[in-house]
Amino acid sequence: MTLQVAPEVGDLGPDEQIVVYRVVQEALNNVAEHAEAKAVTIELRRADGRKMLRVTDDGRGFNDATAASPGLGITGMRERARLAGGRLRVRSRPGYGTVVELTL
Repeated sequence: MTLQVAPEVGDLGPDEQIVVYRVVQEALNNVAEHAEAKAVTIELRRADGRKMLRVTDDGRGFNDATAASPGLGITGMRERARLAGGRLRVRSRPGYGTVVELTL
């Protein structure tokens, strides 16, 4: 696992800290349970003036376009992001891993 925190991120407020922690926790839980990944990268940086967290794995992925409904973990991550004024995106493709992206 690789962790990259860009110096320009600055301080995270208490609510942001909780959201980032919980999203990373759930994303890593999903990797451990489903992905069969060999590598995971966690990045925290600034993009377009906003704080962005990205968790990327090289696991088996899934077809996000045809997934019947997101699981409780993804739903919970989205709800936490929304309550903090942010947005969560999950992108995946079979054989190409998954990217979980939180923007605050």
